[in-house]
Amino acid sequence: MKLPAASPHRLTRAMRHSVGGVSAPASLRSALVSTRQAAGNVPSYDSNIDIDKSKTSGNMQGDLDYTAACQKYSERIAFLDAKPGANKRKDRVTCFGLNVPAPKDLKPEDEKAFFLAAIKIIINQYGENNIIQYYMHQDEKHAYIHVGTGERCMSRSHLQCYVVPEHNGKLNGKWFSSRANMVKLNNSIHRMAQEQFGVMFMDGSKRKSRKTVEQLKNESACLAIQQELDAQKMALDTQTAEVKKEKQIILQTKVMLYEQKSDLDQRENGIKANEDDSRAALQDAATLRDTALQLLLRVQQVEEENMQLIELGKQERRRQRVSALDSDEVIKAYHELNGRLNDLVPQK
Repeated sequence: MKLPAASPHRLTRAMRHSVGGVSAPASLRSALVSTRQAAGNVPSYDSNIDIDKSKTSGNMQGDLDYTAACQKYSERIAFLDAKPGANKRKDRVTCFGLNVPAPKDLKPEDEKAFFLAAIKIIINQYGENNIIQYYMHQDEKHAYIHVGTGERCMSRSHLQCYVVPEHNGKLNGKWFSSRANMVKLNNSIHRMAQEQFGVMFMDGSKRKSRKTVEQLKNESACLAIQQELDAQKMALDTQTAEVKKEKQIILQTKVMLYEQKSDLDQRENGIKANEDDSRAALQDAATLRDTALQLLLRVQQVEEENMQLIELGKQERRRQRVSALDSDEVIKAYHELNGRLNDLVPQK
């Protein structure tokens, strides 16, 4: 059910329980606080991953237990069926479940007082005789994916109230779930929330939906799985991109290492060539050294020969001077002798 388009989106939802559909006792049993605490009696409680069992003790319910609530429901339907002109159609709706979530900004410590005030409004609108049982669940708060927006949200505590749709002494599901009835109920709860708790009940956060809670939960779970798969795919794509990047870096590193190896090989070859040149140069230097030593020895020999020649030359010059000296003396002696002879020979 939903308000007119011009009004704020309502939060209270009505779920039908007909003869051929989900029975009211089954819904009562599923929601009953005492049977939740005796989890072994309710298999769905153990398997419901949205229930936080540590918070189950904070739940609240009406005065009736499960058996008494079922008895009240049966007696109320029997009473209405006994009236003249009773609605006994096979597809009639015998019970509605109203779901009233806590306002978004309501303080946790005010939740029970808010739900009790909401129960009073429901009793005033539909009659106390038609209120079979109510339950406040605080153990179903859980993160979920909003089907409409895809955003991750946190569910709230909520009130479940089971009501027989009696109007003017007859079962009338169409009247109960009419737009006017739902608008009236939501507006009454909205005013109460503002006046007593200073919060907005109809805050426009909900959108029209004709789907059941289970359908919405399934869609939310599917959407959460899809988002998880998308996140995993994104992470995988990121990892793949990183792997490709790393492969490219490795390839570039290999190329760089290959180039460095080639450069090192060239340098090594150059060093080997330099070593060969150095060895050849050393051999040439040794040869030159030996040649230089031989030349030095030869120079020394030549110098010694030159010294000998110089000495011989000096001796020859002395001999020549002696020889020249001897010739002068012979000539002088000849002239002296010739003079003497002239002196001895009488002149004419």
